[in-house]
Amino acid sequence: MLQLRRLNFTASVSNEVDAKEWDQKLLQSTASTTYQISNWARVYESFDSRPIFITVRGPTGEIIGQLLALIHNELLWSDSNLFTRFIGSKLNLRQTLTWFYGPIIHDNDHADEIFSKILSAVDEISVKNKVTMVRGSSHPYSRILSDKVAKKLGYKLQPWSTYITDLHQSSEELHDSLDKKTRYDIRKSEKNQLEFVAVNNRSSLDEFVELKAKEREKFGERVDKNPDFYDDRWEYLHKNGYEKLFLAKYKGKTLAGILNIIFNGNVVQHGVSISSYRELLGGPFLTWNTIRWCIDNKCSTYDMGGINPNPENEKEKSMNFYKSKWGVKKSDYVRYAKIYDITKWKISSGLKNPKKLKKILK
Repeated sequence: MLQLRRLNFTASVSNEVDAKEWDQKLLQSTASTTYQISNWARVYESFDSRPIFITVRGPTGEIIGQLLALIHNELLWSDSNLFTRFIGSKLNLRQTLTWFYGPIIHDNDHADEIFSKILSAVDEISVKNKVTMVRGSSHPYSRILSDKVAKKLGYKLQPWSTYITDLHQSSEELHDSLDKKTRYDIRKSEKNQLEFVAVNNRSSLDEFVELKAKEREKFGERVDKNPDFYDDRWEYLHKNGYEKLFLAKYKGKTLAGILNIIFNGNVVQHGVSISSYRELLGGPFLTWNTIRWCIDNKCSTYDMGGINPNPENEKEKSMNFYKSKWGVKKSDYVRYAKIYDITKWKISSGLKNPKKLKKILK
């Protein structure tokens, strides 16, 4: 276990933690999501990813800062062909450290120092493990993390945003607050005799994965349908209430799916899959009924998932517009990136996307 000391704060880095202590401390922060719980570390075992738990403790041993990150070797290359993966492995290009919606800080008065210690620990573990690149994101529920701290430690920052719906209201109140066009789409979708399904069986997760794969394959994208990965999601997340899948069906056929993570009252839209039968309005039907389910189950927030606040293409513009329609408040956060070996990063980026190879190597 790596120990970093400064003043009376201690940062420790390990591959395992006391899961009960870790998760119970997360429950004390309204910013905590499934992305930071101990079980999230187990989801990627089938890809041989290694969890990194960084814990900062105060002078009396209390936890004042937490970050769960993962070092991936296979995951981010899983959609590549065998040759590309072989070259990436031989040249040791594949090590990437990532995290989502963290760190979680429990002492706002010393947030900068805690954040600095956590990022310093990320640096040490990245160098030790020959990581090519680090990618992470802050959480959008409060802006206590200093951009200056991250920049000082060599991180590049990209502004990012999401739309969050406050669920402390009735579905009727929320419905009345929506714009006229959105309400019209909901009414029209309900006339199409669609079925809303809150999934409770493992096979429905396979339906969602298959639908997502078919849509991506239309654009020439390869999809890894690693069954062990989804077995782990079901075992460690679904069964424990940390993840919930909702489907929209028409005459038994799946039209759309939304995969959500749930922890501490915060629901985050983690994945979306929509079939080509868009005229039936499966998307609006499913989004509305998913939010209603969350209200009925006493959740606090519904996070529509990240969007680029400065959309660069029509797809990003369309996504931004759709997510903004659901009685939401825009919330900004930051995506962090740090490259440790620029040559390896350029080669790995080119291997994974050959069309950009010439541009990357300039």
